[in-house]
Amino acid sequence: MKGFDIAPFGLPHCAPGEIRFEEVRDIRLVVVMFKGKAPGRIGLSYWRKTWPRVRLEYLPDHDQPARFGWNPIDDQFNGTWQRAAIIGRRAKDFFVITCKALSVELPREAADDDVPFRRTLGIRVEVPDPGRIEKIQVYTMSKPARSALRVELDAGRKTAGKRLRLSGYNAAVTNVTALRGISARGRELRLGQGRRSFEIAVSHMQPAHRYCNDTGHITFALDQATFTISLDALERQGPIWYAEEGVYITRSSDPLIFADYKRRIEKDKTISQKVVARPEASYAGAYGGQPRPHAVNYNLGCKHARQRFWLEASGDLVLHQRNVVWWASKGFKHIAMEGKDSRRFLCEGDARFFFGLEAWSTTARFTDPAPVPAYNIRWRKGNLLLEQKSFCVPLMASVLKGETVGDETMVALVRFRFYNAGEDAKRARLSIRYSQDSERSLGGSHSAEVPGSPLDRLAARAGRITSRYRGQPVLRCACESTMEATTTDTG
Repeated sequence: MKGFDIAPFGLPHCAPGEIRFEEVRDIRLVVVMFKGKAPGRIGLSYWRKTWPRVRLEYLPDHDQPARFGWNPIDDQFNGTWQRAAIIGRRAKDFFVITCKALSVELPREAADDDVPFRRTLGIRVEVPDPGRIEKIQVYTMSKPARSALRVELDAGRKTAGKRLRLSGYNAAVTNVTALRGISARGRELRLGQGRRSFEIAVSHMQPAHRYCNDTGHITFALDQATFTISLDALERQGPIWYAEEGVYITRSSDPLIFADYKRRIEKDKTISQKVVARPEASYAGAYGGQPRPHAVNYNLGCKHARQRFWLEASGDLVLHQRNVVWWASKGFKHIAMEGKDSRRFLCEGDARFFFGLEAWSTTARFTDPAPVPAYNIRWRKGNLLLEQKSFCVPLMASVLKGETVGDETMVALVRFRFYNAGEDAKRARLSIRYSQDSERSLGGSHSAEVPGSPLDRLAARAGRITSRYRGQPVLRCACESTMEATTTDTG
């Protein structure tokens, strides 16, 4: 069969009739050989989840590497067996299976790229008796290739050891020719004395694209060290010098011997040397080059408790309705999952306390040392300083009792402490406004932009601040302070 069989590089101990791979492969053809006469019918399934919805070869990996890194790829545990649309050609004791165009099998997902292969981590040959399968050959979209390599030992330093063993992954060493100081027996070499070199003939594949995982690798196992080279890297980047073990590898057709190669790169720097030469590679450079952290929100809550408080970068406090009146999706319906905390949430939407600190300058943001679950924000407005400390605890039990249950009713405690850093008297003022139908700040988690929200009319009496919900007075918070409380139209 024309091509390069990748079946020998599958994972061990697969079920009868199955071949699994460590990486996804673009499989175009499968040959199944039987003990005796081939059965009358055959089927082929492949392991699939994200493909063909995600096609890595068409994504901007170099232009947007960070975004590219978040693309999902298939794995051995999350997926299903997909029955492939195939053409099976039967002979006396074997079947040749090719894949039909993808649109025959998945018409909606193949609209943009009607390929003749199946990208998968594994295949399953479906016959009445898998035990009669003698051998399976698997071929991908990558074309077969042959390469000849020249290896020089003692390159820059003495190569230690008396033996060298060769092996391949996605590649097969077909012949070893001893040139000098070497005796070869198959893929095992006995290293003699003096100048030593040899040539290797390798059968492998020319990768169809960067993410087909068909790149050939050759492993060199010395007595004390083992290393692997990429045939694709050798082709694109030129000779390989493993300086630590004194091994130089290049194409047989490349006339560049090691002595000339060493002179050519004499003034070149390694990647490590280039990095060290950069000013940001020093501690002072790295520390001095760090941008000031931007303001972010912080979540206040306790383990397992679904009721949590969202502390905005502006210092405002948000209680999300969804956290308390939780719902689960079932088809196209949302089903409420009511708990003992649900009926306490008497709001039309997300609740939000506005403290009016977005016009102040932030001087610090930090958590208290563990295990204290408190978050601190420091503010400044001229000579007036403000410390805001926030944390969350259960309403009806001590936080020290242990882990909370999921629908435990929680409360947020926020302390504001003013300081005068100047010589003149200053008036300290804290605004408290409330909306029972608000949202997070617009523009992301680090934004100080305050959303426009319908504000409740608040009433303050005996340290209790209330507003009305559907005509009934509702407690919104308790307030304890030595400051004078004054009710305005908005808070």
